[in-house]
Amino acid sequence: MEPLIETSVKSIRDKYDADIFLFSGNLTAHADDMFINIVEMQENKKNNVILFLQTLGGVPDIGYRIARYLKNEYKNVYYAIGGLCKSTGTLMSISANTLIMGKRGEFGPLDIQIAKKDEVGELASGLNIFQALEFLDEQARSIVANTFVELRNGAGLSTKQAFDVAQRMATNSLSPIYAQIEPVRLGEFKRAMQIAEQYGSNLNSGNLKDKALNRLISTYPSHGYVIDRNESKELFDKVEDASIEFEHLMRTIRTLNITELYCRNLVLDFIVPDANEEDENDGKSDES
Repeated sequence: MEPLIETSVKSIRDKYDADIFLFSGNLTAHADDMFINIVEMQENKKNNVILFLQTLGGVPDIGYRIARYLKNEYKNVYYAIGGLCKSTGTLMSISANTLIMGKRGEFGPLDIQIAKKDEVGELASGLNIFQALEFLDEQARSIVANTFVELRNGAGLSTKQAFDVAQRMATNSLSPIYAQIEPVRLGEFKRAMQIAEQYGSNLNSGNLKDKALNRLISTYPSHGYVIDRNESKELFDKVEDASIEFEHLMRTIRTLNITELYCRNLVLDFIVPDANEEDENDGKSDES
């Protein structure tokens, strides 16, 4: 298996003239420093970089730092997605000039997850409260409209009388539910959603299609929704289908424990310099 990995890495490096890195694991505290340290150790950096990214997500700030760092260090940034790349991983991928998607690659929506009140270790989507408000608004309109028609046509009340009664019925029916919504909590959810919006806007390399960021943030029905390769092409302009070499590396990466952190330089780890490369490096050292 190792020789096949080496062949794949070398083929990709030569074709894209790129440094190649792997990040697999959760985007939590110190993951950004660990990854950036690996990149900083790369000598004679190329103009291009390919990041194999596999993650269930994590802290948006951590992913943002990594993505911004790569954008600042390299002219062209490629993200290779061969498995799960959810939440903050999707946010990072917005920074790519080009996405390379494997057959089993998938993104997820950008609805920020917030800890549930009075619950330990449980998260809720930042969209939940806004979707609830939209639902209540629809219910209020429906109650007013249906009650108004019934009272105006069936009971013979005047237009003003029917409308006043319909309004009171809607208020009395829904006010106990509205009373459960805390303004401060609503503000927390609003600010959390703005994180994805601002970070996404800052990271956008121009590869996102028009209104795609809003679609990622607010239109999907669940946080775990599968955005596969076909749907990714509806969101991003430049999405390449992974070659055989990419698919092989992606298959190998999927065997890693996705909750365990792996930060690696695939070129240094898997390519053994041949004699010519060693001679060139020796020559450069002598000149310096």
